[in-house]
Amino acid sequence: MRIHNKLFAVLLTSSVLLISIMFALMQWSIDRGMLDYVNTKEAQQLQLIVAALANVYAESNSWQPLQTDRGLLRRLLRDNHVLRLLPKTPPDKRPPPPQAAQHQHRDKWYARYKKARLRNIAVLDQQQRVVVGFIDPQVQRDPNANINRLAIVHQQQTVGWLILPKQREITDGFELQFLQQQRAALFVISLVVIVFTALITLPLARHFVRPIKRLADSTRQLNEGHYQLQLPVDR
Repeated sequence: MRIHNKLFAVLLTSSVLLISIMFALMQWSIDRGMLDYVNTKEAQQLQLIVAALANVYAESNSWQPLQTDRGLLRRLLRDNHVLRLLPKTPPDKRPPPPQAAQHQHRDKWYARYKKARLRNIAVLDQQQRVVVGFIDPQVQRDPNANINRLAIVHQQQTVGWLILPKQREITDGFELQFLQQQRAALFVISLVVIVFTALITLPLARHFVRPIKRLADSTRQLNEGHYQLQLPVDR
């Protein structure tokens, strides 16, 4: 391989590597920024659920309504459009038909399903005890856990806490469409930059190698006995 081809390959490979790193960093920055935006937006939306829970507590000055009606928290999440916390459809594996011999198996299946639906979604009382829902004890003790911990205030006193997991990734909605468009745009831009870099690198490599070729030709002529040869050095 000629030296200018080697130099071209080295320069182009370095440029492609640098562009790839920049593409990955920009994509990570966009994804992270959009995820932070979605979590901030959702935290504001969750204030509606916190206000609703405060009203539930105010009815009897206790969390008895939540303990009596286990589906109340789920309905509040659904009515306030926090739909990502609840699966849109049950798992593909359906429970067996409700025959007498299979009732126990069916009830256990639904218990596991409901527990999975409300994992790390809970309402705690003033003493940090779970009123309804489920939260991993390790997550509950970790102050840096990736969860929303919102105080429920009644008559200027904190009467409980709403625990909800923060979104870890964007899986649907306009935000996902925006991210997909940005990925496609960044990919096209990266390809254009790589092609542009190749068009610049090839003549640049030849320009760098031209003095070396001139020196090689002059050396060959010296070996042939042309001792009066002068080689101008301009760079």
